Amino acid sequence: MRKKSNLDWVRIIIGTTLTCSAFLLTWAAFSWATFTDFLVVEHVKMPGSIVMENEYRSLLRQIDGKKMNQLELDNIRIALESHPYVRAARVSRQFPNTVTIEILEREPIAIVRIDPPVLIDSESVVLPIKDDNIEYQMPSLSKFNSAKSLYPLGKSALSQNVLDAVSYVTHIKINYPNLYENLSEVRLNRHEEFELILEEEPTLVSLGKTNITEKLFILKEFDGILPLGRKLTDYRYLDLRYKNQIIAREWSS
Repeated sequence: MRKKSNLDWVRIIIGTTLTCSAFLLTWAAFSWATFTDFLVVEHVKMPGSIVMENEYRSLLRQIDGKKMNQLELDNIRIALESHPYVRAARVSRQFPNTVTIEILEREPIAIVRIDPPVLIDSESVVLPIKDDNIEYQMPSLSKFNSAKSLYPLGKSALSQNVLDAVSYVTHIKINYPNLYENLSEVRLNRHEEFELILEEEPTLVSLGKTNITEKLFILKEFDGILPLGRKLTDYRYLDLRYKNQIIAREWSS
């Protein structure tokens, strides 16, 4: 029994010694790294994006000259997510001296034709136009309330009609991509009814005020049964304001 007891004590002493040694080595490593600035941030990895990298870096001045163990990752994330184009961000450390940043950007789905024009994404968040010289290949939202206060940058638009229009454009892009590619404009007429203008010709599609997604489904079905070689833009206008029917007029009519 005494021999077993002695062995237990030996194991305890060895275990304690190894644990203390590990702590001491870790502490010594960090102390040496701090003393020699080995952990000072030298590299920030950021993926390519539609926003210039230096624009994001301007939000990260708090990193400059900091040591890795001094970084507040949540503060960096919050700073990045303050940018109107950033939907979400993730920040992580890669020792000894690298910070990795992953950014999920907002993608515009339409242009709102106010003065000056703005972009808008599928969540109705208003985005500034980054370069006036770029021609954006996406539909326009026009003839909506143009009050600037309704379009706060980086926040959701405040016009209900615009919110509805964005939901319809999003529905079209997901469920009817061919129509989205040919969609030039979504607008309100003087009766506050929604209309689509197709890019070719152009063709006017009247949708009315209610049951818009159902009417878009009917339009897609109509498009699908057209004879070979015919398309929606062979018509001057398509009127879907009446239940379960389409009134169509060809260009020659």
